Amino acid sequence: MNKYIDNIINLNWKNVNSYDLAFISLVTAQEFSNSLRLWMIDMQLEDDKIFKLMYYWELMTNNLRFDDYKSTWDHYSFLFYFFVKNNLFNKVSSNVVKASFDYINFVNWLSSKEKIITIFDREVNLPNVFQQIVDSVKFWDDLKFYHYYLTNHIMLDSQENWHWDIVKKYYKEDENKELLEKYWEQRYMLYKSLI
Repeated sequence: MNKYIDNIINLNWKNVNSYDLAFISLVTAQEFSNSLRLWMIDMQLEDDKIFKLMYYWELMTNNLRFDDYKSTWDHYSFLFYFFVKNNLFNKVSSNVVKASFDYINFVNWLSSKEKIITIFDREVNLPNVFQQIVDSVKFWDDLKFYHYYLTNHIMLDSQENWHWDIVKKYYKEDENKELLEKYWEQRYMLYKSLI
C-alpha cells in the first residue's frame, strides 16, 4: 500500500460534509465506468469471458437495489438517480466541484491501459477506504442510499474471488508503482478537498 492510500484512510473523516463526499463518489463512479468501457473497446475484449463477467458486475449490474431504484446499469447511474431525486447537487461545495474537475482532467490524460491499471488497484484498495468512511461519517436521511452504496461495495469487493479472478490476470502492482503513486496522489488531493 502506498503512502497516499494511508493518507486517505487517515483523513479526519468525521468532519467531512457527507454531501460533498457522495458527490465525489458520483464523479469517480462515472469516471470508473467510462474508463472501463473505453479499455474494453480498445482491447477488443467483448468476447473475453472474464471481461464479460466484469462488464455485468460493473457496467450492467443488478446488485444495487434501494428504495424505488430497480435499474440494471452501472454504479454511477444509481448515484445519479438519487442525486436528482433528492435534489442534492445544490448541497455540494464549490471547492469539491473544482477538485473533481482536477481529478477528471488528470485521469483523462492517462492512456486506456493506464486507466485500467488504476481501476484494478482501486478494486484492491478502496474497500479499506470505504470501511473507514462508513465507520466515521454521519449520513443524513437523504443520503441513506449512499450509505447503502458504500456498505454494498465493501461486501461485494471483499468476497473471496469476486473481483480477484479478473484483477489478477492483468494487475501487477510492482510493475506500475510510479503510475499508481501518481494516481493515488490525485485521489488523495480529491478527498483532501473535503477537509
